Amino acid sequence: MFARSASFAQTSFYSVVDTDLTPYANGALIRSEPIEGAPDGAAAYRVLYKSEGLHGEDIAVSGVVIVPAGPAPAGGRPIVAWAHPTTGIVPKSAPSLARVLFQSI
Repeated sequence: MFARSASFAQTSFYSVVDTDLTPYANGALIRSEPIEGAPDGAAAYRVLYKSEGLHGEDIAVSGVVIVPAGPAPAGGRPIVAWAHPTTGIVPKSAPSLARVLFQSI
């Protein structure tokens, strides 16, 4: 989770200081960018999406989406979700910033 403070942003991607999150529904994509080094046959994206904090406040949350290459088969693809263990509560601990992200999954 990322506070609305530029001082905590690791890159401008994570900064939501000048972003009004009110129009976004929970789970809505705020922005995305490609990540290099995705597993063979896939593309990976760092994502920032809207969520709700413990006190009902709008917050931005980061994550990573890995998508297999090529069109989805009829009926779509199954979704596999992986949740990391606790790595810290400060933004620099976000797994989407990890240098060894794909090796840790």
